[in-house]
Amino acid sequence: MILVTSWDDGHPHDERIADMLARYGFSGTFFVPVRNSEGRPVLSGSALRRLSHSFEIGGHTLDHVYLTGLDKKEVHHQIRCGKEGVEQYLGREIKGFCYPGGRVNASIRDAVLESGFCYGRTIENLRIDCNGSPYSLPTTLQYFPHTKDILVKNFLRYGSWSRRAATLKLAIQAENWWDRLPVIAESMAHTNGVLHIWGHSWEVEKYGLWNKLEQMLKRMSSLRPASMTVLEVSSEGCRLGR
Repeated sequence: MILVTSWDDGHPHDERIADMLARYGFSGTFFVPVRNSEGRPVLSGSALRRLSHSFEIGGHTLDHVYLTGLDKKEVHHQIRCGKEGVEQYLGREIKGFCYPGGRVNASIRDAVLESGFCYGRTIENLRIDCNGSPYSLPTTLQYFPHTKDILVKNFLRYGSWSRRAATLKLAIQAENWWDRLPVIAESMAHTNGVLHIWGHSWEVEKYGLWNKLEQMLKRMSSLRPASMTVLEVSSEGCRLGR
């Protein structure tokens, strides 16, 4: 099993996520906007540089805005200037991008490619593979206490039902929401499948989920998964997972 974790929005609590991942020897990818139009704080340049020593940093637009509501010129501005802003903090290139709110269409994918990114991560869930376009990378589950009804609605929304049905069944049969990811992990522990957990550190803080996150990562570590960044899994990991 390949374990991937990615964390969106670049909130300062990402540093606590990073400390926790490091404790269990896991990789991680943090998608960071330069600033957040929703009013939440974003990692400082010095904090971002510290994080980049051990983890992958990716782009998340300039202002953390939904791209589907913008004209083509502003879409390119948000993607390109977001990339350049983070790169100025780091002093080096970043290669990955995450679509804010998962809002994406063909022209936005093209803009991500044209801006020099190597991949784009979506919020399509219940996938344990990464086959398909590198600009439409899926995930397995968000680390969040979603109801079973929400999982089913998301399942219906994204299609590819035969590919995702077995994972949905495991998720809704789990005893509690925090058992979903470990149950899925245990079912695929001896395979080359990709378990991709994503979330927001500010939600972990808001809903008091730190202890459950630690317990989940501890259970994951007992399975001894290979751990990769999103960039790594978008290339090497995808070949292994086929």
